[in-house]
Amino acid sequence: MEDNEKIITVAIVDDCLESQNRIIQLLKKLENLEREVDFLIERFISGEAFLNSEMVFDIIILDYEMPGKTGLDVVKTLYCENSKADVIIFSGYTGQSGYITREKIMQETQGYRGVRRFLFKSDEDGSILLQMNLVVQERLNLEWIEIDYYERNKTAYGDETKLDHYSARILVQNITHILTTSNRNEIEYFLGNNETYTCRDTITNVLKKLPNFLFLKCERGAIVNLSYIKSISKNSILLTTEEEINLTKSHSSEIIRAHENYLFGGK
Repeated sequence: MEDNEKIITVAIVDDCLESQNRIIQLLKKLENLEREVDFLIERFISGEAFLNSEMVFDIIILDYEMPGKTGLDVVKTLYCENSKADVIIFSGYTGQSGYITREKIMQETQGYRGVRRFLFKSDEDGSILLQMNLVVQERLNLEWIEIDYYERNKTAYGDETKLDHYSARILVQNITHILTTSNRNEIEYFLGNNETYTCRDTITNVLKKLPNFLFLKCERGAIVNLSYIKSISKNSILLTTEEEINLTKSHSSEIIRAHENYLFGGK
């Protein structure tokens, strides 16, 4: 391993050794394409074996249908343990006659943050490699933004409010959504750890600073992080933090399409 290479730990959880070997070969190809990456790979033959391991992984490539603990069981456990891993669902069941579909897997796993992609073993190697690479790049290219925010506090006399100004460095991927306040030139950042930051800025200006594959407007005064979407209804978006934000008709189609593309890689 060269000095500038970044180590990414990967767990392959699959009861099929042939599938495990295929994934390892694809990861080796990815190492050759992305020379700054070095994968440390551990393989597990069952969900139980993986959950009994004390190792911490960056990426988990997870078979959905396994004897004993299924992929869904593993996803639920990771969620309860507040895992920071990125999960790629890798299912061998496709088709239209009673087998699992992408939409069914998405429905069953919605709300469990960390599930990044849904792939099928019937997909071509090139397609699987592309989606794996996207997850790796998201993992490598964690972005930070610097913001100037303020808090409203009472003065020493208690009858007036003053603004205390601060600065903060925020991990972009931790932003769940951004809303305009009642003041049109003021916005509020909402983070996954329940922190909030109020700033003097506009939605239009902030959107230019954020990666467009991850953040989209869902109404005139709101931006949502696609990775935090739990479900989408006609007029609103439910986040994995259980917060609900408005969704306007003019943005609905774009949000639904972008969220599906984010999860399924454009399938």
